[in-house]
Amino acid sequence: MEKIINIFEKYGGTELMYDVKNFKKPIIVENSEELLKSKIEKKIKKHPNKYSKELVRLKLLRYPQNKDKKIGFLVMVYQVDSDNELNRANENRQQGIFISNKELEKKDFKKTENVLQSLEKIMNVVYGNLINMDPFKKFTFTDVQRL
Repeated sequence: MEKIINIFEKYGGTELMYDVKNFKKPIIVENSEELLKSKIEKKIKKHPNKYSKELVRLKLLRYPQNKDKKIGFLVMVYQVDSDNELNRANENRQQGIFISNKELEKKDFKKTENVLQSLEKIMNVVYGNLINMDPFKKFTFTDVQRL
């Protein structure tokens, strides 16, 4: 778990926005959705052709009181509308993916490169609509790996 948290601390925030063309490097990093949206909209308006019309938000979720799942990620797809603003209207690609304590003990989360590959996989699964988007369904990283 510490390796994952360290990656987000290195980036400088728990809210990351990615262009769908590149899940390897975030465009913007912040600690709140409002700041994230505000900054990305400014970038898009300044350079409207530089970014895709779809962006992916990755948010680190922490649950220190939960015995089984202490960490997870919320992945949401945003559309860039004709006014170059982020929009979630008619967009249902969103899901929370949790990592169990047992999963954290596996080698997948011991090295930074493995963590980054795992985050990329999680974003691809949600962006590609490869997982059930029911907000009441709970998924673990093992569920994502099976896809």
